[in-house]
Amino acid sequence: MWPHDRINADIVQVLKTAHSIRSRLEAMDGSNAANWCLSGCCEGTLIDRTRIVISNRLRKKLKEMMMDFQAMQQQMMVEYRETVERRYFTVMGEAAAEEVIERIITNSESEGMVKTTILEYGPGKVVEMVQAI
Repeated sequence: MWPHDRINADIVQVLKTAHSIRSRLEAMDGSNAANWCLSGCCEGTLIDRTRIVISNRLRKKLKEMMMDFQAMQQQMMVEYRETVERRYFTVMGEAAAEEVIERIITNSESEGMVKTTILEYGPGKVVEMVQAI
């Protein structure tokens, strides 16, 4: 499994977990409304307000965590793009066009590009190219 694929799988897992948490929060809201039927838990009572405050705080915390996750995800993509650009330059000896970098990222060719170069030219040639840079 390529590192890029593993990262994508982790991202999907985080999004599934966030969706599950959001569903649980919605269920808590329904439970809060259902508790209004109980004696002493009418709408606006201390117990009701406490449950609502806790639900809202959890919802806010989830939103903050998802915003942090999105920022981290964007930073990872920027860093991965820079890594692909460096690898391309190391292997080809020239800077790549934007569409070439996009194609490499989309097709997860970055790791294969370095491996192919090592197989074709041997590890010594790759080391020489890196030292020349």
